[in-house]
Amino acid sequence: MSKVVKLHEAPVELGFITSYLFFSKETVGAKRMALCERNTFPPGNGTPPHAHEENEETFYVIRGKAKVSIGGKEYEIRPGCAVCIPPKTTHNLLSIGEDLLELWVVQAKVS
Repeated sequence: MSKVVKLHEAPVELGFITSYLFFSKETVGAKRMALCERNTFPPGNGTPPHAHEENEETFYVIRGKAKVSIGGKEYEIRPGCAVCIPPKTTHNLLSIGEDLLELWVVQAKVS
């Protein structure tokens, strides 16, 4: 079943994070795409270390900058940068600098 979802119709407040779930199985019936969301993080906030069993995850930075740790290696990502994290790989994200971090997060099942 196809469905059209407008981004501004789906805001979710998760503590200090504002998340807009754009598409998922629940919103548009996606089969292999687990989710696509736009998230914002204030400076100094981020995600705890975690891993996804079945999904690869991609971050694309729209504004701000972040430090991302993937499998024990650290990277700084800025607007225009994207990073893909394989399944079962421990990672976390931290908003650094003075500006709000805004990024797209996409997860897809690899199997």
